Parts: sequence; C-alpha cells; structure tokens
Amino acid sequence: MWICAFVETFVRDSAIPRGIMTALQRTGALLAMAAALTLAIPGGGSAQQGPAYTLEQVERLLSAKVPGIINDLRRDCIAFEVTDANVTRLKNAGADDAFIEQLRTVCKRLPQAAPPPTRAQPPVSAPERQAATPRAAVSPGSAAIRSLFIPGLGQFATGKPAAGVAFLAAWGGALGYGLLSKETTTECLARVQPGATCPANDIRDTSVKRPSLAIGVGGALAVAVVSALHARSAASHLAMGADASPRLALEPVLPGAEGNATGLLVRIRF
Repeated sequence: MWICAFVETFVRDSAIPRGIMTALQRTGALLAMAAALTLAIPGGGSAQQGPAYTLEQVERLLSAKVPGIINDLRRDCIAFEVTDANVTRLKNAGADDAFIEQLRTVCKRLPQAAPPPTRAQPPVSAPERQAATPRAAVSPGSAAIRSLFIPGLGQFATGKPAAGVAFLAAWGGALGYGLLSKETTTECLARVQPGATCPANDIRDTSVKRPSLAIGVGGALAVAVVSALHARSAASHLAMGADASPRLALEPVLPGAEGNATGLLVRIRF
C-alpha cells in the first residue's frame, strides 16, 4: 500500500500532465496487487524445498504439537509410505483422522534402494593360472638332454613318472646284463679231469670275459636315445597344451605259421 501512497504524493506534488499521472497511478496499483499476491502464496516464491520428512521427524513434530505441520510436509514431501503400521505410529504420536487423510495427498520422495553389492571375483591363484595355460616344466631340449644322460629323468620333469620308471628300469637292466654277465677261465699248472676244480696252489692264470658287455651297453644306449626322443616329444606336446601322455604300446609276439619265435614288441609313437 505504501507504493500507492508514494505514487499519489508524487503525482500531487509534481507538474506532470494528468494523462501521465493517471498511467502512473495504475502502474502503482498493479505493483501493489502483485506484491500482495506474492505475500499471500504459502511458503513464498523464494522458499527452497528442503529434505523430505522421515516418519520419525513427523512423530516428533506431532508429539511437540507444532502448528502447520501439514504445510511443511506439502512443501518438502515425506520420505515414507502411509501404511497401516505407519498410521498407527502417527496416531500414537497425536495425529487425528483429518491429518492422516491430508497426509495421504502429500508428495513422496522415497529413498532409493541401494544397488545390490557386486561380488568381487576371487583372485586367481598361481596354480589355477598354470592349469589354465598348461606349460611344460622344462623345454623340449632340456628334457631330451636329461633323458639322454639318465633315461627317465626327462619324463619325470614333464610329469610322466610311469614312463620315467619304465625307461630307467630298461636302461639299468641293459647295463646290468652287460656288466654282470661274465665268463671266468682258469688255467692250472697240472692236468685235471674235465669238470674238476683246479686247486688253489695249482692255478697258473685266471681270465674274465664279458661276452654280453657290448650287447648290454648297446641296449642301454638305445634306451637312452629312445628316452630322450620321448621326453622331447612329451615336453613339446605339453608346451602346446596337447596331451603329453606316453605313447607306448606293448605287443606280444606269438609263434607264427612260418616260425616259432616268441617275445614282446615295444612300440613307441612320437
């Protein structure tokens, strides 16, 4: 209203023409009406919306009998549902039926549910990583050299102990056969009967021969070479992720129609 009084005083005391004075009076009246409407709006145009009221906050306001609670709730909304359980709690705090009905029309800003926690993947241990990408314990060349010097050692390094034991036993058996099989010849001073033993004081010379030494050593070398090739092949297959199981086959040799030879045939496939 002070705007209208100011305009009237200004018009009365000034020498402005009457038409302009009338326009100024109308403008002042419009400004006064706009100010009155702004003040009549609840909360005002400059009020800012605060956080939504929780059920516990509304209960405390009702218990304290604060006036104008429903206007504050309409401005800032509520953060809970008006369920039967919540209505019971509000009535225990002092709310009546009219308040409950008005509360049902109040806007709601419910808290967003937290996303479910994501399960962290357990770290992959070193053995599992090695199992996912199979690799040979040794290189093919190293496995071959090991089995060449000690047959079976390369097989043990590539995780094939059964083949390693087989090659080691064959190598040891061949060497043992060549070294332990021998023939001893004793020359006596006096003539003795065939098959009789020469007395100790009549021994002139004693000679020992190993006729199977070449066969045993040759067999041991052959086993070493085969073991080295097998170890190299197993390490190569294991490095590529393929099956590195020993490809050994034992086949019995039975008497045929044209002969009576028997034995055991060992087949090795690389």
